[in-house]
Amino acid sequence: MNNAAKEFAQKAYNCKSDYCFPNKLEEIKVLQYAIAANPSDDKAFYYLGNLWFGLRQYAEAINAFEKSIAINPSFPTAHRNLSLLYFNKEQHPDKALRALELAFSLIKLMQGF
Repeated sequence: MNNAAKEFAQKAYNCKSDYCFPNKLEEIKVLQYAIAANPSDDKAFYYLGNLWFGLRQYAEAINAFEKSIAINPSFPTAHRNLSLLYFNKEQHPDKALRALELAFSLIKLMQGF
C-alpha cells in the first residue's frame, strides 16, 4: 500500500461510524483492501458486515461482525447487528440474547449509566 492510500485508510478509520453505510458492490473490494492493509481495522470488518447483511450474504456478514468484535469487543452496534443475524438467520435465540444484552450494556456504559 502506498503512502497516500495509507493516509486515506487512516482518515477513514478515524471517522465516526454513525453515518457510514457502504452499499455498493465495488465497496466490497475497497473494504477488503483496507482489511488486507490493516487486519486490525475493526471498522472495516463492521462496514463489510453491514454490506454483506444488506446483500443477504448472511454467513459472510456474521463472519465480518465476529471479526470486528474480536478486534474491538466494546463496539455495541456490531454486537446488535450480530444478534439480529444469530436470531433471524441462524435460529440461535440464546446467542442472540447474549449479543443484544452485551450491546445494551456497552451503550449504557458509554453513556455513563
